[in-house]
Amino acid sequence: MRLSTAADHRDGRSGEPRSRDGSTPTQLAPSPTESTDRPMAGAPAAEDDGVVLYRPPRSARPAPRVDVTLRDPRTLSLADRSAWSRLSGTSAEPNPFFASGFVEPATRHLPTGSGVRLLVARDAERWIACVPVVADRRWRRARVPCLRTWTHPYGFLGTPLLDGEDPERAASALLQAAGWRPLLALEGVRADGPVAAALTAAAPQGMHVLHRVERAALTRRSVAEPVSRPGRRRREHARLRRRLDDELAAPSEVREIAPSRQAAERFLTLEASGWKGRSGTAMGADPTHQAFFHALCSGTDPALGVTMLELGTADRTAASLVLLHAGLEVFAFKLAHDDALGSGAPGALLLGASRRWFRDATAAERLDSCAAPDQALANRTWTDRTPIASFVVPGPGVAGAAVGIGLQTAIRRRLARQAARG
Repeated sequence: MRLSTAADHRDGRSGEPRSRDGSTPTQLAPSPTESTDRPMAGAPAAEDDGVVLYRPPRSARPAPRVDVTLRDPRTLSLADRSAWSRLSGTSAEPNPFFASGFVEPATRHLPTGSGVRLLVARDAERWIACVPVVADRRWRRARVPCLRTWTHPYGFLGTPLLDGEDPERAASALLQAAGWRPLLALEGVRADGPVAAALTAAAPQGMHVLHRVERAALTRRSVAEPVSRPGRRRREHARLRRRLDDELAAPSEVREIAPSRQAAERFLTLEASGWKGRSGTAMGADPTHQAFFHALCSGTDPALGVTMLELGTADRTAASLVLLHAGLEVFAFKLAHDDALGSGAPGALLLGASRRWFRDATAAERLDSCAAPDQALANRTWTDRTPIASFVVPGPGVAGAAVGIGLQTAIRRRLARQAARG
């Protein structure tokens, strides 16, 4: 099997610089008849425009006033879309799942997208924080009104976009939304990065970090070191390569290709040939999910890049891996393989080849598997780990205090169960 790459994404960047509880989201305040660009209650009125005769250096100027608003992602102006894209490209941590090129088609096509709003913090110059949220009557199993991160089957990371110049200020502004509901839940946040540190530093007393898990990843440091495989695993890998080449009647290779409608259709066909197709959970089984995937692959957001790795021959594709690029990180979005070639394990072979592609064909610092924590194949192939957790902030007042007490009680019970088992 030979690895060949294109030059489209050799630098690992995507252009410019740099779910689950099953409840039905309710309509966010403000209502559809109200403005969706409403400053947070209590904010002072905006200053009148005027002629600026002298502007002191940034370090000598007071920080601009920050407004926290809820915005409808489907009705943004061109200026707002540009501000969103700029924040995505310069955020303290990249998150392609919160880029406009991902969120906009998701809210347009996915069934739960109609109630989504963007929680945006902005000053006079730019957006400094953004996270897609929904208002819900409950959070997980707790019957408490909340504002929570929008989750759906294709959103694999919930890290908020925070201004890279001052992430703590951006986090502080974002967390003001905790006063709008008894509970603010930021779910699926990477727990060891600068955004988590900023949230922790800016959070009011009583923030809880819950549901921490770890999933497979690769870092630049780990792939720079030679991989030492046990002899049995090397022999098994070589046997699978020979079997796949025999089934294809030609040597297989890995190709890096730019997304296109034809490539997207090949992926959907591969996914439908396997267990997801038989269970009805493949993207192609639902026209709305299929439309979302095509819109994602044909997007033009400069802060979001899409690449496909295909394993096969010129005449037949055995497996396909869709990858999202944001900043100096790559995210494995979707993997599919031809079920008729299952004895050659093309999916496992492509995941193995992705390690070499990440090392040789990109300048990215991290490859996130986006896999479930117990996904054995990803855990075996990608040896680093990314911690993911929920950052939960009770609101003010009696309702928020009751939520805080309930969370503390739940944490104590969980720790007691863990101690009893251990």
